[in-house]
Amino acid sequence: MTMFSEINDPPYNAADPSARRRTGQGRSALTLLLTSVLAVASLLTTAGSTAASEAPGGNARQPAETASVRCDPSTLNAWVGTTVSVTIYVQNVVDLYGLDVRLVFDPAYAQVIDSDPVAAGVQIQPLGGFLSPDFVVRRTADNATGQVRYAATQISPSPPVSGSGAVARIDLRGIQPGATTVPITQVELARNDGTSIPATTQACTWNFSQPRPLFLPLVTIR
Repeated sequence: MTMFSEINDPPYNAADPSARRRTGQGRSALTLLLTSVLAVASLLTTAGSTAASEAPGGNARQPAETASVRCDPSTLNAWVGTTVSVTIYVQNVVDLYGLDVRLVFDPAYAQVIDSDPVAAGVQIQPLGGFLSPDFVVRRTADNATGQVRYAATQISPSPPVSGSGAVARIDLRGIQPGATTVPITQVELARNDGTSIPATTQACTWNFSQPRPLFLPLVTIR
């Protein structure tokens, strides 16, 4: 598996809020950097888990079901002109260490709100609590083409995570009434040794309604 394929932008290090995106770095350098990050993390974290699984009575964790990636909520209902949020949500995963998720939306119905005005372009918001966003490679939204991409990995000593949780938040605003389907077009989930984790995807739906004007009865005071 080639993690974070076709990434051309230099990374944003979440551990250093003052660090900002800089241009002029090629894809090969970034690919080597990410490979090194995952390789180092693998060396530091897999030795103990391998020993535990091979010891007498040791049990390696097995996924109860296939991992999936979706929006949360899966169906969004909002008024045109109001700001709402959805998250990119990973469910039923085992030993997750890095991911690359892409989704598309119809920019005629919604626009993503920038979560970081200092950085170039429109950014979505990484979330901790489940997967630690130690090294965020891509967190961009394009309001012209309707594309969102979030790619991040943990760094040792952060351990692999299992279970379910939100990894990023998308703040958006509806701009015209209607319903639009938002498919997740590509997902790559990886363990700390760089091997892939099979996953399914589930499209979400965004419904936007026009607020109805409020008419108050006319009261005449004599």
